[in-house]
Amino acid sequence: MEQRSGRIVRQGNENKDVYIYRYVTENTFDAYLWQTIENKQKFISQIMTSKTPVRVADDVDENTLNYAEIKALATGNLLIKEKMDLDVEVSKLRMLESNYKSNLYQLEDKIAKHYPSEITRLKGQIEKVNEDIIRREPKVQGDGLFNGMEILGKTYSDKKEAAEELMKILPLVPAEGSMPIGNYRGFEVSAFFNQIAQAMDFVLEGNLSYNGHFGESPEGNIQRLDNVLDRIDEELSKLENRLSDVQYKLQVAKEEVTKPFEKADMLKEKTLRLAEVNRILDMGEVEELDNPNPLLEDVKVAIVDFMNREYGFCEESSHSNVEQFNDIFSTGDLVYLAKSKSNVGGYDIEYSVDLSNFSWKLTFADSDIRTGQFDGSTPEEQAQHFKLFLEHSTKDDLLSIDEKTTCQMLGLPYTRDSLDHDMDNDGIVDRYDHDIKDSDAFESTYDVDGEEKRPSTLAQIQAFKAEVEERDYKSQKKEEIEEEQVI
Repeated sequence: MEQRSGRIVRQGNENKDVYIYRYVTENTFDAYLWQTIENKQKFISQIMTSKTPVRVADDVDENTLNYAEIKALATGNLLIKEKMDLDVEVSKLRMLESNYKSNLYQLEDKIAKHYPSEITRLKGQIEKVNEDIIRREPKVQGDGLFNGMEILGKTYSDKKEAAEELMKILPLVPAEGSMPIGNYRGFEVSAFFNQIAQAMDFVLEGNLSYNGHFGESPEGNIQRLDNVLDRIDEELSKLENRLSDVQYKLQVAKEEVTKPFEKADMLKEKTLRLAEVNRILDMGEVEELDNPNPLLEDVKVAIVDFMNREYGFCEESSHSNVEQFNDIFSTGDLVYLAKSKSNVGGYDIEYSVDLSNFSWKLTFADSDIRTGQFDGSTPEEQAQHFKLFLEHSTKDDLLSIDEKTTCQMLGLPYTRDSLDHDMDNDGIVDRYDHDIKDSDAFESTYDVDGEEKRPSTLAQIQAFKAEVEERDYKSQKKEEIEEEQVI
């Protein structure tokens, strides 16, 4: 479209005024074509801007419609436009939420680590500067009066003589490293060659270090030392101001982390509406249905995806995911997501969730081991947390039981050697060592039928160590006897 309009301003056009007409037929595929052009324009404009979070764009090739959406568009269904608008709005709101959470995490990190350590550091420096102020000898006032300066172990009471001696010492300073010169007004003085400035610098050492630059004037160098020492009070003032600033930032950060995401309600509203619109379009309905929790449909889709991923159910089915859910589960709101049997005793291990309140439980031999409920102040938030949990979990994660719990359920004694970390006897120390469903740990450690305890790993290690020590001792004695026979 821009290329066509650009032809108007090309050289050779003699018309001063040009009218541009755009023709669109209502309730046709023109709506989607214009939407595609709009997406392309946004794609370019968003990359060219410096604003955040606008400067993020999806590849325009991914902006496609499915068959249900094309059918709805052809029939003039206004839900298509609403869906496209909601997609953009939800995407922007989630980007804002992501930025909010990122800033929140940074503030929490600063509150917990950065600001406290910075406050401690500044307080320590302030204390040291105060001690240096006490250490600093007052400058003697009056013409011809001088505090005196120690240079290479010799004290000079005359300012001119000290300045000339200092100038003789400076050429001896090495190109790399520093050279101690002496003491002035209670501070150790050293010099070094500044490679960057290509000049000779000095350091006055007290509790802290104070730097300055030597010049070409002998007596001017003494004055430079005095100037740096007299500015210690200014350094104290700077540190105190920085301390107040950091303390203020800490207080502001503590207030900011308590503030919620200001557009959380809008994001929730748009997300729920988008889920409802997607559900209507997926099911081919033209009338909106009342659903107290539209995200529940997304939860059912996530459950079916989980079952397909873990168990391979209905992978070839042409039904929608919601229909697959109804085909797989016939227990109402109670859904069994994972099931297995223990190697010891063949007891059932099951994980189930109640979609009416998003509570869950893990059972072993028909007894509840762990129970809980997904977080959320509303059913929508609980649905979101459960859906996210399911997308990042496997059936093994859901059925995970630690050895101690299993021993308690079976009435077996629980013992564990401090060095026996490979609890599932697979030869690898890893995060699955607490999961004994597929383990032979009991068979290798216990005689389950006779309950006869076998040697522990620690006992075996100690026995092996004793055997090695005895073998080394016998070998050493044998060598000593052979040496005595040779002599």
